[in-house]
Amino acid sequence: MREVRTVGAKREVGLWLVVLILLLGTIPVARGQQQITLSYWHHIHKPANDLEARLITEFESRSPGVRVQVTLIEDADLNTKLLTAMAGGAGPDIFNLFDGFFTSYVTSGFLAPVDLQVFQAPSYGDLTSRWLRGSLSGYTNRGKIYGIPSELSSYGFWINAKHFQESGLNADKDAPRTWEDVARVGQKLARFKGNTLVRKGYAQSWRFPVRYLIIFDAMLRQAGGQIFNAEGTQVLLPSQPTRKALQTWVDFVRRSRIDDPALGGGKRAEEEFGAGLASMMGSAGSWFLPLLKEQYPSVAPDARVIPYPRFRGGPDIASDVYGYAWMVNAHGANQKAAWRFAEFMSSHQRDYINIGIFHPRLGWFDTPEAKNYPYFQLWVSELSKGSYTPRVVRLEEAAAVIGRMIERASIDGADVAKSIDAARQELQKVLR
Repeated sequence: MREVRTVGAKREVGLWLVVLILLLGTIPVARGQQQITLSYWHHIHKPANDLEARLITEFESRSPGVRVQVTLIEDADLNTKLLTAMAGGAGPDIFNLFDGFFTSYVTSGFLAPVDLQVFQAPSYGDLTSRWLRGSLSGYTNRGKIYGIPSELSSYGFWINAKHFQESGLNADKDAPRTWEDVARVGQKLARFKGNTLVRKGYAQSWRFPVRYLIIFDAMLRQAGGQIFNAEGTQVLLPSQPTRKALQTWVDFVRRSRIDDPALGGGKRAEEEFGAGLASMMGSAGSWFLPLLKEQYPSVAPDARVIPYPRFRGGPDIASDVYGYAWMVNAHGANQKAAWRFAEFMSSHQRDYINIGIFHPRLGWFDTPEAKNYPYFQLWVSELSKGSYTPRVVRLEEAAAVIGRMIERASIDGADVAKSIDAARQELQKVLR
């Protein structure tokens, strides 16, 4: 029996349920069979949650004596709640987590290395050979692997072809290829009521620190810079490239006026796009297509995905590559069962593609399900041209610093150079 908990939801247990639980507790367990309850935390993403509900039922039917207790948490809150639980010596047996947080967990001793016996692998090298080259590197520390990837993704650039047509534009010929194009085309797509923006030409991601980091890091790399060195031990933020990237973000709000953080009522960029409040956005990967069809059926037929914009004359660098992985609590009592659960889930990559989630397990990219997925070749091409998000121990704090830098300059109108200097000083404190 699968149990699902949603953090924040109220639960009332009646007297009859208490009695039932007590009665069930008196039923003897089959001799030699140990009862295990695996606690599993995952972020809220309805298509994945629904799929995993079915897979978990199948896993439980194949694993006598094992029950999976699922807790669903908002993506923006999962890391904080998980870190708090783990630091207190608790936390779930297994969890699905954004790869950017891996360094913080592994250096804190919170993670158990992958059980090679469960995966029938004689060595970590053999295990690595079963996945797309480089896809396990983000979960490797000192020669051991601590995570099994559940997703490999990068952001695409989404446009509304109907909005293009209404604005006298052709979605094929006039789609932006550079950030300079985004400003120019966005001005034709934006709609105003008086002096108030009522439809964004381009929706940027606001008030979600990790997304600030993913998007700005890619723009900075395209401009010729980096936030940190490769080891994540030194702040870089070179002046000229950083000014170029940040000024571009700021100009979308204060110069071309194709975006306004106040419009949308706190919605994420993909929600604004789905609601028809934005004509373009670049904050969603392949996973958004099933959501778009289900939640925004009136917009879905007009949605197109194109390569992520670059800077004119700059390097051919796409959006940052990121992923999620199943990781196991080093202090959990059910580690082997947890890795069996991860192995089972990771073997169903063909099911996950139906909800737009790419598993980087070798052979998957050659399946009909993968090749027939909309824009598959574009996604694969973009993944090959991106870099992983920065690896720093306190990544969420670093992301918040980048977010404050962007908001100071874009919303408050602070001087770009001074905002960068302030961010550089804050990031140096984060790394100490």
